Amino acid sequence: MQLSGTALSERLSFVVGAFYFEENSKRDLTSVQLAPLTLLGLYPANLSQKTSAQISSRTYAAYGQGTFHVNDALSATVGLRWKREEKAMSLRRLQSAGLPGITPTPSIQGANSGDWSAVSPRLGVEYQWSQDLMTYASASRGFKSGGFNGRPSPLLPNNGLLPYDPETLTTYEAGFRSTWLERRL
Repeated sequence: MQLSGTALSERLSFVVGAFYFEENSKRDLTSVQLAPLTLLGLYPANLSQKTSAQISSRTYAAYGQGTFHVNDALSATVGLRWKREEKAMSLRRLQSAGLPGITPTPSIQGANSGDWSAVSPRLGVEYQWSQDLMTYASASRGFKSGGFNGRPSPLLPNNGLLPYDPETLTTYEAGFRSTWLERRL
């Protein structure tokens, strides 16, 4: 959902909005490992694994950005985005030796959940020197939420379903935009 418009005799242009996303997924994977002696008929057992994983994710966000035109040449931009992500993961691996009458047993199972949120600002300034030349500078921060390792290991805590941290990036940008040679360059 988004709303955009102008105000203050069109000196202020703005956009505000909200965002929601939900995803639920399930993955089933079956693998069979043939023992070398099985291929020669000397040992009748194979190792089979069935892995079932469920992942759910929910994202909420609200944002706004406004550009104020101080005069015909100078404008300043301020933006802000709030984001929250909730994630959950569960995993179960059944393992069997492949011999008749043997029931698969859970060899690995675990679950984890977490949530991450951040506020990401943006600041910018532009100056239009002429119809063909504009300079700008901006600073902003971005955010990507954390999550979980999806490769189970019985040697790690919680069978390897461990969280990883979110990523935050701060960027600075400066430059110019221009058109030369009758918009050929």
